Amino acid sequence: GRRVRIFVRRSDIPDAGDGLFLKLEDVSPWRVPPRTMLGKYGPHRPDDLKSKSLFEIKNFVFNNEPHKYAWTNPDARGTLFGRPVDATTVIDATRDDDGTLHYESQESLLPKCNEITRRKKMRDNANFRQTVAPYYDEHNTLWYQLKEGLTLAPYQTIELLTDYGPEYEDIRERYAVASFLRRPETVQRQEVRNPLDINNCEHVKFTCIDIRRSVTYLDEPALVEILGHFARCVPATAEARHRLAWVVRQMDQFAREVMYQHEGGPPAAVAAG
Repeated sequence: GRRVRIFVRRSDIPDAGDGLFLKLEDVSPWRVPPRTMLGKYGPHRPDDLKSKSLFEIKNFVFNNEPHKYAWTNPDARGTLFGRPVDATTVIDATRDDDGTLHYESQESLLPKCNEITRRKKMRDNANFRQTVAPYYDEHNTLWYQLKEGLTLAPYQTIELLTDYGPEYEDIRERYAVASFLRRPETVQRQEVRNPLDINNCEHVKFTCIDIRRSVTYLDEPALVEILGHFARCVPATAEARHRLAWVVRQMDQFAREVMYQHEGGPPAAVAAG
């Protein structure tokens, strides 16, 4: 085998934050053979599996941070950790109390791997070529491997970059990620400038409209799931609790005025939330 070192430093992609790098520590060139694994991206635990409706609420509560480390598998089927999964199941690699990357994912370093830019001028730059290929195994687990045929010179250092293809474009546009899988830090700073002020923060105002719309599609099992989740996993910060309280008010209003308007109010499992 060859000796390589994987480490994190500032990405070579402008405004992309940290990046993941690999250095060949060998005196001879190396052509990457098939199935050269970097490791498991996830999921790492049963709590990483979430329904779409629950994840949308969690993502809002934590100011759109969890979406940077969440994904779906369009070919998912069967079970994972003993739970049924399908194409709508969200794999969420963040903590349930604050929305940041959880320890198991941090330990793997792989979430620091950026996506290549979609801009043609930069895609033509050899420094920004795809070097990592994601793939799912038969157990619906996402793995990262070095791209087959990649050639490294002795002691060469490259930034590890992946590409999720055009099917990820709607997510890029929805969250204004520009050219990168993770949003540029400049955008992140603007979005969290006043997390408590729902009415004056333009990004959060848009999300509020979106959440109000999503609430109207929830059924009773989804309401119970969402309320139960946050009863067990209370957000750690005042800002997140503020958003959660706003969501619960929307859900309560929908339950009382629409879902159970002819039944004298919501059942105990929903009202308890």
